[in-house]
Amino acid sequence: MDFFQSVTTNLMSPAILFFVLGVIACFFKSDLEVPDSISSYLSIYLMMAIGFKGGVAISNAPSFDIHLLSVVFFGITFSFLFPFIGYKLLGWTTRLDKATSAAVAAHYGSISMVTFATAAAFLKFNSVDYAGYIVAVLALMEAPAILSGLFIAHRVAPETRGHAQEEKRLTREIFTNGAILLLLGAFVVGWLSGQKGMDKLDGFLVSPFQGFLCLFLLDMGLLVGKNFH
Repeated sequence: MDFFQSVTTNLMSPAILFFVLGVIACFFKSDLEVPDSISSYLSIYLMMAIGFKGGVAISNAPSFDIHLLSVVFFGITFSFLFPFIGYKLLGWTTRLDKATSAAVAAHYGSISMVTFATAAAFLKFNSVDYAGYIVAVLALMEAPAILSGLFIAHRVAPETRGHAQEEKRLTREIFTNGAILLLLGAFVVGWLSGQKGMDKLDGFLVSPFQGFLCLFLLDMGLLVGKNFH
């Protein structure tokens, strides 16, 4: 009974319900929308918060033992490799064009913050302890997935194949991608500033996080609804 109660509680979380609200709004052809400028801000905020929290979690870790390092290593490795595996599978099983397949495949390496938050809430509800540095693994797994997804997309683009100059430019763009720089940069800032830095930014990165996440998922729900409507 506790299991089903926990599942129900998580499904009834505000973040998921706001996502559903966005889908329903599109179904009823509502004029509800989140402006593009707000959507961009939400993405920047969430990436900054995830990266910073991950860095702080690493700084708070008692020591860099082999267990911590192995978890980080395998997390990064799988995050980087999954898009390549997903891209191949999509090529074999679907009729999606190569660029779309690359975009979809990148999502298989990327981490869902909502899924993570739901799983964490589930563990907390059942009084199951887990390592705090797993938040750092979450942050570190985002960048490799974005990197490999962009790499696949650029490699399969007809205009970039066989053009050395163009490939150099695109390679530079991949490694200077804003999302990657922000995630890794925020991670480093959180790592260097530690818990003191987190205490200073608590009112910005911790308390409002769930609210911003709800707004972000409302936007995602609207986007999903428009694609299926």
